[in-house]
Amino acid sequence: ALSFPFIPELVSAEQAPRIAWISLQRGVRNVWVAEGPEWKARALTRFDRDDGQELTQLEISRDGGWVAFVRGGDVWTRAFADGREVRVTRTPVQEGGLSWSPDGARLAYTTSTSKRVEEAPEYSGSKIRLPYVERQSGDVPVSPAGGGPATAVVPDSTFREYGISWLDATHVVFQRVSDDTTRRDIVVADATTGRGAPIVRMQGWRLLGDEPQARAAFGAWNALWEGALAVHDRRLTLESSWQEGNPAQVTWRVLA
Repeated sequence: ALSFPFIPELVSAEQAPRIAWISLQRGVRNVWVAEGPEWKARALTRFDRDDGQELTQLEISRDGGWVAFVRGGDVWTRAFADGREVRVTRTPVQEGGLSWSPDGARLAYTTSTSKRVEEAPEYSGSKIRLPYVERQSGDVPVSPAGGGPATAVVPDSTFREYGISWLDATHVVFQRVSDDTTRRDIVVADATTGRGAPIVRMQGWRLLGDEPQARAAFGAWNALWEGALAVHDRRLTLESSWQEGNPAQVTWRVLA
C-alpha cells in the first residue's frame, strides 16, 4: 500500500537559503532539511519506529545553523550541516515556545507542568464530569545551542510564561500571567544573567521601567502579536497606542 508523508510543520531561515520540515510517515516522525540552490532534501533525524513520541515546535535559527524541536516533552537541537545532536533538556516537565536568539547562539523556551482536572457542571448534579488539562506555572530557561547549563530568566513560581521574543542577541521579552490571572506583565531580561524585571504591567498597562527599553518591548510585543494574528486569521489586525504620561499608558485592541 502507498504511504505518502504528511508535513505538519515547515520553517525557513531568515538569513540563509535553508528550510526544515517535519515529515510524518506511517507514524514515524523525522526532521528533514534542504539548502539552496540545489534544494536536495535529506533527513536530519533518523527515528525508525512509531514510539508514540510527538515531534513538534520546529524552529530554525536565523542563520540556518541550528534546528530545534520538542520531542517527548524535551527540547533537542541538531546542527544543520552535520546533524550533530544535542539533547537540551531531560526533565519531567513540558517544554515549548522555542525561540532562537538573533545570532543563533542561544535558545529560549518555556517550561510548565500540567494536571488533569475534572469538573461537574451545575446542571448535571455531579452525574457528568468533564475532564480537562490545566497548565500550571513554569519558567523561561535559556540554553546554549550546542548544549550546556541553562540560565533561568526571572524565575517566579506564581506565573505562567508565553510568547518569547528577542530584543537583541542577549535580551528576551515575554509575557507572563499569574496563576489566578489577575496579573499580566511584559518582562525584559538579560538572557546571560537571568536578571530582569516587568516593563509593562496590566492594570491599565502601567509603565514600570526605563522608557526607551519599554518602547522597545512594546514594539517587539506588537510584532509578536501581529504575527500570531496573521497565522490565526489574516483578516484580523492589531491596533495599539502609546499615551504619554507618568506613568505611560499602553493599550492593545484586536480588530475584526
